[in-house]
Amino acid sequence: LKRNSVTTPQLPQQAQKLFLEMIDEQFRVYHILREELLTPTATQAYYTIFPAREKVRKWDNQVPKKTQEVARYVLPIGTHAHLYHSINTVTLGRYLRLANQPDVPTEIKYIVDEMVRLVQEKSSDLVELLEQSIPQEELLETKLKREFEKSQNDTKKWIYEFDQRLGKDRSTRLIGYTPQAITQMAQAIKDSLGIPQEKMTDQEAIKIILDSAYNRQRGDTLTLDHNSKLGRVLTIPYFNFLMKLSHTADSQEQRQRMSPGTRPVLDEVVSDTPYYITPTLIQVACGPALEVYQETMDKIWATRNKLLDLGATKEQANYMLPNALTIRYTESTNLLNFMVKDKLRECLNAQEEISRMTLQQRLDIESVHPELKEYFGPPCYQRTRASISPRCP
Repeated sequence: LKRNSVTTPQLPQQAQKLFLEMIDEQFRVYHILREELLTPTATQAYYTIFPAREKVRKWDNQVPKKTQEVARYVLPIGTHAHLYHSINTVTLGRYLRLANQPDVPTEIKYIVDEMVRLVQEKSSDLVELLEQSIPQEELLETKLKREFEKSQNDTKKWIYEFDQRLGKDRSTRLIGYTPQAITQMAQAIKDSLGIPQEKMTDQEAIKIILDSAYNRQRGDTLTLDHNSKLGRVLTIPYFNFLMKLSHTADSQEQRQRMSPGTRPVLDEVVSDTPYYITPTLIQVACGPALEVYQETMDKIWATRNKLLDLGATKEQANYMLPNALTIRYTESTNLLNFMVKDKLRECLNAQEEISRMTLQQRLDIESVHPELKEYFGPPCYQRTRASISPRCP
């Protein structure tokens, strides 16, 4: 992560100067947190979790990875990401058709146009099949914005209402599930094998599919349940969660592609008041680390508000918002895909915020489906029960 790896919108001279100064400040604080203020606490925490590693100093390189993960919260969401992106023609057509959506930045519209241009160089006949972008004024989101015009106070009321539904000290909450899903799942296992009720109880059916000691495939590194005949019965139980997490954690959460979320139109949910997530490591480090972090967040929002006063659009000003920015939405998933996520995110090496959220979700699921207790856990737990070595894959 380097200072020049940030997308900088074209702004009036005074606003541009203000924007660049704030980006410089964010990177300065990033390096201070990463290299100085968080290191003592992170080192202590790491060797408390892994005491055997303290004698072997080769593990010292793990601590900077943890401090870097947390320091990244102060960096702007305009920091570059680099990736290979493979899509088919239908998806490209959808990108082009919806390129004028209110939440699509100018940067993305440019990328989509470039994608189409590059495809046209190879296959002009293919591009002729693509329909042009829907005009912005005809899109549903634009229509709703016109009909339900709102103020900053409305945004703050919505934030308050969402957080009230979520509850104090929670980052996620189960708000919907199918009460009889586990019974239905057990029956589906019997139906898959043509087994009558008298031959197998529901408890036996659940153990057969979920207990790693019996179903050793649960300890496999390739996650085979999506392709297994019996594994697919895990798609029957379904769950809806309220989610409140940082922008950087949400980027991680989107890797769980089979757990879709109703993510917001960013310009419509950002308040002129700072709303951000403070990572646990910064809270525990406290002192100068917490003070610097909070002061930086206040400066970022103050600068964003000044940019808007100087004529910047919300889209332009939001590029400097921090990765700590709070995102709120509803996520849906089934038991199969939640267990994949839980297996990865309950690992002690997982991103801390997502790990903590996943644990809350698992406990919520167990509270409504107590039959599932003891079947969740990270790879080392599953592989130990399955008698597979090494325990850590």
